[in-house]
Amino acid sequence: MTGHFCTRLLVASIVASLLAAPALALAQDATPVAAGCTAGSSGIGDPYYPLLGNSGYDVQHYTLDLDLDVAGGTIVTGQTTIEAVALLDLCAFNLDFLGLAIDTVTVDGESAGFSRRGGELTIDPAAPLATGQPFTVAIGYHGKPLGNEAPTVGTLLLEIFGGIAGTGAERKPVRVEGEQYGSGWWSGNEMIFIAGEPAGAETWFPVNGHPADKATYTLRLTVPQPYAVVANGILIETITTETDQKTTTVWESRDPMASYLVTLHAGRLDVELREGPRGLPIRIAFAESISPGQRVMFDRLPELLTYYESVLGPYPFESAGGTVVGAPILFALETQTLPIYGELPLMGAQSLNAEDRAALEALVAHETAHQWFGDAVSVLRWQDIWLNEGFATYAQLLWLEHTEGVIARNHQIARLYAFQAALNPFQDPVQLATLTAGDVIAGYQQFSQRFLGSGVGEGFLRDYQNGLGAASAADLENISGEDGLAQLAALGVAEAQFPGIAVRTGDPGATNLFSPTNVYERGALTLHALRLTVGDETFFAILRAWTERFRNGNATTEDFVVLAEEISGEQLAAFFAAWLDEAALPPLPPGQDTNAASATPIAG
Repeated sequence: MTGHFCTRLLVASIVASLLAAPALALAQDATPVAAGCTAGSSGIGDPYYPLLGNSGYDVQHYTLDLDLDVAGGTIVTGQTTIEAVALLDLCAFNLDFLGLAIDTVTVDGESAGFSRRGGELTIDPAAPLATGQPFTVAIGYHGKPLGNEAPTVGTLLLEIFGGIAGTGAERKPVRVEGEQYGSGWWSGNEMIFIAGEPAGAETWFPVNGHPADKATYTLRLTVPQPYAVVANGILIETITTETDQKTTTVWESRDPMASYLVTLHAGRLDVELREGPRGLPIRIAFAESISPGQRVMFDRLPELLTYYESVLGPYPFESAGGTVVGAPILFALETQTLPIYGELPLMGAQSLNAEDRAALEALVAHETAHQWFGDAVSVLRWQDIWLNEGFATYAQLLWLEHTEGVIARNHQIARLYAFQAALNPFQDPVQLATLTAGDVIAGYQQFSQRFLGSGVGEGFLRDYQNGLGAASAADLENISGEDGLAQLAALGVAEAQFPGIAVRTGDPGATNLFSPTNVYERGALTLHALRLTVGDETFFAILRAWTERFRNGNATTEDFVVLAEEISGEQLAAFFAAWLDEAALPPLPPGQDTNAASATPIAG
């Protein structure tokens, strides 16, 4: 996500040095069909999100034709055409689709019946669909999608500073919902953009909304002048009509894409075209409000792509780039070929200091790495999210090693490991039994200072003590650590902010999907430990084989373990079990100094 918690907090820390979005309900059970009729289920069966996506068919291609009212944040007219193949004998099937008014539904050109319940759209074709039969469903619709209002600088500062260190009703920590970032559709201030993970596509087009069913896409997007729009893939056509003062652009994504990675950004834009390795087209879009100081974040993108190709294998898509929206959304998302980034409110400053510029560069390195890890190779089930986030976080470290040297990388690894070691007692039931509520609040203070750039406020500390019946901070030493964790939860601290004993890197749980420590950082440390175990030559052979073998498809942790054992010739099941499935933090293999002295915090 990564519109994700870790990158979200990175951007928050940059903003703090210069001066959240509600979760969307997932699909509901579909309306039952007639007895004896075969229908696809209302969910694909993901262990974390059993109602996300739908079964019974395989989508091959989506064509989205949208006329957008950018100022109003609405879809004036929309049609999504879905080309699919039936996997069962179907007399009905479901799509994820939320909120918008439906005008027409056809299957293979014939009018079809439909019903809605929650986020499920059930379609009843005029004739049953046989197993293996290709079919085309077209849905016309319009309206204002259920999404988020784009934040402003004022709401951003209230969230960061009022939410963490404020007083009164605003003093509770920012609540970060682990199960989703964004709602998909964002609008306001003369802009529309798309960012949401793991769901969100269903807010603006009917979809089989799970990464297990990837498809190719055509986006035909119409906006009124003077607005412009960018989207995933290659721009293949631009049509300007003077009579109604509108511009239509057609975007083609010929490589399969998970639905949460589909994006567009419409508004008052500056668009720059650059060139990457082997003539790869790079498209960079900035909202007009973006400061020159922030626009430097993409200066090294061609060099970054060239380096990643040398260690990860060929760039997997036909174009690269990024788009920066004119809203401080506090997270980034690896939308395919065109990652989404938020505006930094520079308060009039025209340049960033060296530390913040490096942090932005690390953010671009993270989201660009996702093009290999998460986009080209997507998770088959959401519990394997470390395959996306741990890999992208480690790729940041590879870029640091390339640009700053091994010593700089070792400092960052040492910093990560030391922080993991400091938090590990809160996640290991054996160690937690020895801790007090005072230890818990001290650990949370450390976590908040590192990731949010600010400790908790006095009001929050007072609420913590009062909730535990402690007259003073000294009394916390007589209260158990388990009670301390429970009180943090009661005060609105999500597990993803300060994870408890339930979080495991290889199976973190839906509410901890984007845990910065357990998913991002321990995932990255797992890869570094693997590198130290098998050696550089074998390690990079594993990474390249991974991106080649599973490109344009889906994979699981088990697939990665099998591949690593195949390439290395070693038995690695116990190694991965220790790093991914156990609470205790394993020691790093020989070859890494874990002394965190003089280490600087890792960005991202």
